[in-house]
Order: sequence, then structure tokens, then C-alpha cells
Amino acid sequence: MDVPPGGVAFDSVSYVCSNPLMERRKHWWNGSWGRLTRRDVYLWEDGGRWLVEARRGGAEGHSRWAEYPDADAALDAVRNLFDPAPGWREL
Repeated sequence: MDVPPGGVAFDSVSYVCSNPLMERRKHWWNGSWGRLTRRDVYLWEDGGRWLVEARRGGAEGHSRWAEYPDADAALDAVRNLFDPAPGWREL
């Protein structure tokens, strides 16, 4: 699950948000409970910066991040991350 084109991608291994003003706007989950198959996608807003986090493996998994210029571009990127398998839902 790679971050789609149009954003500035970067990896993260930190499980702690270092900016208390960063706000999670949305969260999607692929409906799978297994650590190997679980996927989560988060939309974050940080003072006008929009970030998409694509996570594999649940809370202890690996995240890929990308920054987008506005909310519309970030939401387009989120839609492109959903694989064709059914079951994605917003939490």
C-alpha cells in the first residue's frame, strides 16, 4: 500500500505524535483483524498541512506518510489507497 502520486512521501517509525496541534480528521480501516492483513488509512490536518498516513499491520505496524497541499488532494489520495477488496469503512 504505497502513497499515491501528488504528495511528498516520507516514512515514519515513531508511534508518538510530536505535534499536539496535529488533528486526526478521518480514519478508514479495511475490516481485517489480522496483523498481517490489517490496513488503516488516516487523514491528518496540521495548521493547513494535510497528511495521509497509510499503515500496515495495525498499531504496531509500519506507516507511510505523504503531505498534500489541500484537503481535496489528500482525500483523492486516500481514495486511491483503498484496494479493490470490499470491507473498507470509515471509523
